[in-house]
Amino acid sequence: MFAKRKIDPELEKLRNEVQGPPNLDTIILNVQKVSSRIHAAYLFEHVGKAMLQKLCLLLSSTATGKIYDGWQEFAAHMGLTMEQMRCIDYDFKGLQDPTYYVLLTYVQSPEATMDKILSALQKMQRLDIINQIKDYIYDLVDVVSQCAMSKGSEIIQPGYLPRAPLVLSPILTRECETVTKENKLRCTPQDIQQKHIKQRYGCVVMLTFADDGLSTVECITKIFRSKQPRIGVLILQEQEKGVYSRAEEFIDDCFKQVI
Repeated sequence: MFAKRKIDPELEKLRNEVQGPPNLDTIILNVQKVSSRIHAAYLFEHVGKAMLQKLCLLLSSTATGKIYDGWQEFAAHMGLTMEQMRCIDYDFKGLQDPTYYVLLTYVQSPEATMDKILSALQKMQRLDIINQIKDYIYDLVDVVSQCAMSKGSEIIQPGYLPRAPLVLSPILTRECETVTKENKLRCTPQDIQQKHIKQRYGCVVMLTFADDGLSTVECITKIFRSKQPRIGVLILQEQEKGVYSRAEEFIDDCFKQVI
């Protein structure tokens, strides 16, 4: 017969106070539900930078096997082609983190919602990452939902998508060319861009300010972006991630959007 184990009441009290492991299945379902209408481009806005940094650190620092790094498996699940993955691996080293470019490529799609990132992490069995970023997602959803106006199942997205290098933009096919040769001669890329902007906004304004005017601009921006019809707000500081090598062309493009 074994001797009866002595129970320390203090230790039992501490053991009962410790919370058990989180139910990740429930957490994932909840997070996917609240983020299914939030466009992933918000990762490149100020409100999402903390989560973007966390994703890059956790994915790019971990190998999934002897051959592939974590970011490469993630890229495959996010729909990138092998050619795009090779470009990230060979051409953009030192400029930014590989996961950064994977997400930059992904958010170029109008259907690039946050919940699909979680689905990819699930398929990779990286539930640890989901557990570490869940609070960031809830914070992002809260901020975006308060500032943005949407109807029904419409995806909530920022007024301006971050720029991606041409090789990381959506792959164009011959079937996508719906503009006739005659229209191409008459319509410049700027005309097409202006028409697209007019369809999305009643007007677009640019706000510039000094450092001490940031709080005022944030208040004005929130009011403008909540109006109907929508008023687009362009702030150069929010778009600085779009500058690659030619700052002058970037500034010129921004001015052309103001209507």
